[in-house]
Amino acid sequence: MKSNTKPTKKETMNDPDSFEAHRARYETLVQKDNWEDARPHIARALALRPEFAPAHNQLGMCCFQEGDLGQAEACFKKAIQLDFGLIEAHFNLGALVQSAGRMQEALPHFKEVVTANPDDEVTYNRMGMCCTALKSKENAEVFFSESLRLRPDFLDPLVSLTALTIEQGRLSEAKALLEEGLKIHHGIPQLHFTLGLVLKTQEQFEDALGEFREVVLRDEDNAEAFNHLGECCVALGMEKQAEPFFARAAKVDPEMSLAVFNLGKLYHDQEQWNEAIVTLEEWLRQETGEIVFAENAPEDDGVHGLVYDMLGTCYALKGDHERAREMWEQALSLNLDQAEIVEKLEQLPQSLLSPVSLTIAN
Repeated sequence: MKSNTKPTKKETMNDPDSFEAHRARYETLVQKDNWEDARPHIARALALRPEFAPAHNQLGMCCFQEGDLGQAEACFKKAIQLDFGLIEAHFNLGALVQSAGRMQEALPHFKEVVTANPDDEVTYNRMGMCCTALKSKENAEVFFSESLRLRPDFLDPLVSLTALTIEQGRLSEAKALLEEGLKIHHGIPQLHFTLGLVLKTQEQFEDALGEFREVVLRDEDNAEAFNHLGECCVALGMEKQAEPFFARAAKVDPEMSLAVFNLGKLYHDQEQWNEAIVTLEEWLRQETGEIVFAENAPEDDGVHGLVYDMLGTCYALKGDHERAREMWEQALSLNLDQAEIVEKLEQLPQSLLSPVSLTIAN
């Protein structure tokens, strides 16, 4: 929100109840953000001069501070009605309706602001936010870019513009934006994390490792960054280094099923059967609340079937053939078209059958 109050020279007022006296008083109080005490003077000034648009804008600010958003909107609109060129009222009304999710209504008011003040990077950023919400991505990009051009150290448009370019698959542009931004905002975890994601997507795993490492050095509870570190290590063939990262991610956020899955798969690939069983069954508990599905098998998503297959392998190589059979049968219940699992089941020792009685009943 913006106030149109400007410091004024103190003048000797012969009449303490004059418009000028009340205006001078409320302007002094507004400069100190003392809206509560300013309100009676604003109201009195308006009673004396109801056509004075800046006071309506200030009254709107008071209402906003008090949480009376409906009355605040009415005051801002009245100020604009009386003086369409009152830019502060346009900004305030735009910000108010934007916060209420009325993005289309906000944009014309913000346009008035930047038309009068073309160097207003904050308003350009707000216009970009409105266009993003309205899915007008090309316009959003224009506004965020202008905001960032006017103020290269403005973090908000940098983050938003980067998100737009990533969403559109323009990873090289996103990378350039982030690298330039980190020259100014070095050490901000959000930027390092996003750059890590871009580099990882581009399969530049070593460089991505460095960015995710910057994140966890500053935020030791960032489970996502630890998980990405582990995935980068696996991609680089550094499985032993990946294990503590996956373990840390799962410890920091026990409900992060992806980290638990990655850790369980890593144990399986490293032939650590006991650790793999414990971890993969924990993943199943997190995902479904149980280890084995009965009649209500989920739709095949590829992941559940893989987990059952890995568990079957773990149990088979531990010699628990019945449990292995149970897991592989669960995998088949999700997708019958799995010849490899059928073959694994056929290779399991057959269960001992109960003796058959040869006695003929009378």
